[in-house]
Amino acid sequence: MLQKIARLTFFVAALAFIGAWGYGFYMENHFTSYPRQPGRASEHVVPYRWKSTTIYLTTSESEIVNVLHVIEIASLVLGGLSFATVWWTRKRR
Repeated sequence: MLQKIARLTFFVAALAFIGAWGYGFYMENHFTSYPRQPGRASEHVVPYRWKSTTIYLTTSESEIVNVLHVIEIASLVLGGLSFATVWWTRKRR
């Protein structure tokens, strides 16, 4: 039973990581058109280092990027722990 739960957890963590990584990749591909100077009118005021260049994001985009990084890290840790659980509780022949 523990192995089934760990495998399901690993699968969900892998999907969460792939989803967060994919959406982050999609967002970062659009960063090339973002302003290099802060603009109050367009609300691009949060600095963000991207490929050794500082671009300016809106506050909501900055929050999304931060949440995506947290999801990526948490899903890697959770996936690693569930993988280790499956590995150590498997039946040895």
